[in-house]
Amino acid sequence: MNVFSIIACFLINTPKVNNEVWAWGYNKKGEIGDSTTTDRLQPVKINIQSNIIAISAGQEHSLAIKSDSTVLAWGWNTNGQLGDGTNANRWQPVQTNILTSVDAITGASMQTLALKSNGTVWGWGYNTEGQLGDGTTDDRWQPVQTNSLTGVAAIAGGGLHSLALKSDSTVWAWGLNDCGQLGIGGDDADPHPTPEKINTLTNIVVIAGGELHSLALKSDSTVWAWGYNGNGQLGDSTTNKRSQPVRTNILTGIIAIAGGGSHSLALKSDGTVWAWGCNSGGQLGDSTTTQHLQPIQTNILTGITSIAAGKNHSLALKSDGTVWAWGENSKGQLGVNDTVDHWQPVRTNILTDVTAITGRGDHSIAIKNSTGIENKETVASIYLNILPVIGKNSFDVKYGIQKSKTNGEFSVSLKLYDISGKVKKVLFEDNSLYGKYSININLNNFSSGIYFLRLGAGAQYITKKLAIIKN
Repeated sequence: MNVFSIIACFLINTPKVNNEVWAWGYNKKGEIGDSTTTDRLQPVKINIQSNIIAISAGQEHSLAIKSDSTVLAWGWNTNGQLGDGTNANRWQPVQTNILTSVDAITGASMQTLALKSNGTVWGWGYNTEGQLGDGTTDDRWQPVQTNSLTGVAAIAGGGLHSLALKSDSTVWAWGLNDCGQLGIGGDDADPHPTPEKINTLTNIVVIAGGELHSLALKSDSTVWAWGYNGNGQLGDSTTNKRSQPVRTNILTGIIAIAGGGSHSLALKSDGTVWAWGCNSGGQLGDSTTTQHLQPIQTNILTGITSIAAGKNHSLALKSDGTVWAWGENSKGQLGVNDTVDHWQPVRTNILTDVTAITGRGDHSIAIKNSTGIENKETVASIYLNILPVIGKNSFDVKYGIQKSKTNGEFSVSLKLYDISGKVKKVLFEDNSLYGKYSININLNNFSSGIYFLRLGAGAQYITKKLAIIKN
């Protein structure tokens, strides 16, 4: 079967898209970014004078990628995890030093990783276990390049370990391995400061890191996991830690995964959410606090397009742009204006038109697309979504173009490029076309590799990065 995955998503140039960042939950280190250290029980808007295209949460710090592909960071900075050359906590966003051309970013316990457009990985912050991958165990207060890695397509942060997915579908890991979370066979207390290949994994399209465990999604839509398993977070019906990947029970048709503190989440192609592992705060969403050693379906949720996991809470984004949350809520991390744990999903207050979510530790972050600003261009906004058709050699591209108050001619194009920038297929070209559309793309004429799908309308365009792997 031919399978694709969205391994990174970024906007190259959207001058009239107004993305806002909202955050809620624990804030004692300033990770909400609202210039206070007051916990927020429901979402508050962060004052960022830039268009944000991607977000990530660390344990007590937060991250965002700007439309110019540079990075903002805020919150806890004792180990330099904000990358601004200091170790001072920041209660509002500051610019991370050095970095440009960033495609993806991930927060971890007390460190941060970034993936540049040239396929290299950069890290900064806490490094006692070698989790920055620069061959040392020295903390870094600004970004340094991870050793050896090139051709990287995606990154993920664990507690004190790090993961990378290369464009050849192999997975590499570095950092702490006391519970086998690197997946290289065996466990030990020694730092692993240089990336090592997980030899037993092939055909991987998505990776995710939990606190002491790791997850991978194969091109056949099965989930594999390794590391600590004391709460069943690997989903193999045991509590035995695994130093090499094992298949998570039951799951098929999976399109996304997420790792929490001691629990795991998966999103099926039918829009349902499945969860397993620790359930002390109701983070599995099955209306109980009973841990589960293999996946169970989260109550209520349908039409889900994205998932995220915090330490003991879980998040989901619905296709209607609303956010749903469940689990521990002592710091307000569910965003429902109380501090009561919720054992099944509840809708987060205030937020609509959300396009991205993330969570870690005890706080949560979302990107909201605001359409309330008057636009003098012909095109007000555009969007591009990609959905796999499980069991078939194709994927659906859904896109839309919203008209502004100003009339005028503009060109529209939808094109697929290979990694060298060569146009592989022109899917659509026309003039002044408004509305919502869907196109099905067959994979039979494409070889395995990294591709870029670009939608352009007038002066705006969106690019999404894809991996296509053929068995």
